[in-house]
Amino acid sequence: MKRSGLLLLICALVDICYSSPRSDAAQRRFALVIGNSAYRDNPLRNPKNDATNMVALLPQLGFEVTLHLDANHRAMTEAIRKFTTGVPQGSVGLFYFSGHGVQIKGENYLIPIGMSDNSTDVKPSDVEYDAVKLNWVLGQMEDAGMDIRLIILDACRNNPFGRSWTRGADKGLAPIDAGGSLIAYATSPGKTAADGTGHNSPYTAQLLRQMPTPGQPVETMFKNVRVGVQQETKGDQIPWYHSSLTGDFYFGGQAPAPPPPEPRQFGSLSILGRVAGVEVWVGSDKVGETKAGSALTWENLKPGSYRVRAHKPGYEPWEREVAVVANKPTEVVIDIKPLPAPPAAKLEPGKPQVVAQPVPGRPLVVAPTP
Repeated sequence: MKRSGLLLLICALVDICYSSPRSDAAQRRFALVIGNSAYRDNPLRNPKNDATNMVALLPQLGFEVTLHLDANHRAMTEAIRKFTTGVPQGSVGLFYFSGHGVQIKGENYLIPIGMSDNSTDVKPSDVEYDAVKLNWVLGQMEDAGMDIRLIILDACRNNPFGRSWTRGADKGLAPIDAGGSLIAYATSPGKTAADGTGHNSPYTAQLLRQMPTPGQPVETMFKNVRVGVQQETKGDQIPWYHSSLTGDFYFGGQAPAPPPPEPRQFGSLSILGRVAGVEVWVGSDKVGETKAGSALTWENLKPGSYRVRAHKPGYEPWEREVAVVANKPTEVVIDIKPLPAPPAAKLEPGKPQVVAQPVPGRPLVVAPTP
């Protein structure tokens, strides 16, 4: 849909939830949803659908919702005043508007039904008086003590007042910087967005798809909406938002905390040696050497089977397969045995025998026994 001259007309679609440093359970969420379609000269097809679908979703996200369709100026202002009256301090406030909008002299205005019935006669000064100023909506939400003030503007509609305006209206919507607020636009400043050929506008369709996702911070959610709209419109429409929120908020709530890890199960191995100075190995790791009266202990072993080996010169090799179980010490006694003594040499009568060689090259000769 197209725009005339310096005027960008928008539809404003408001919906968002934010979690301040307070817990979500301590914050009530309120939403006012307005969808204006029945403009006489420039009707819009999707605002009613967008607003109705948003109202169906928001209670599932914890919002207490009020809906107005095709609201005139009086109905809009009365709904906004009621929306911002008697709200508990620290609440989340979400204002959702879908319909025409304009910017004049740096101010953004939301167009009620009935104002454009004689569109060729409407002047910029009429809009300043007869339309609803967005900054007034923000001020009402702030005065109500809402900690979080959320507005989304789905800037997707053409100029409802024709081509007669040559002054007063600026291109696009003006950025708004308000503490504790998030203001989102269906497209970047100064650009128009599509009303869409489906049941919802491309922007609202992506909002409805992304908002219920748990564990998705609001800024991440809007980035995902931007990607979806860009893909659907082949890059013609790029959503944009400005945020001065200081905490994290999740439309669909925070992601469930992962279950705590199961406690790790370990066992221990205590090795006793009846002979001191025996080298002990567990698998390929050397544990140490046995000492008289003390044990070699290896802690934090995973349950399983371990091969324990022992070695000492002059002793037979020793090896066992040991099962280590969780949360229970396992004891092993190394009963290493000395090597058997070599057989004694047999002496033949009348024949000298070499029985030792204490000095190299000089054998010790033992005379035969007479």
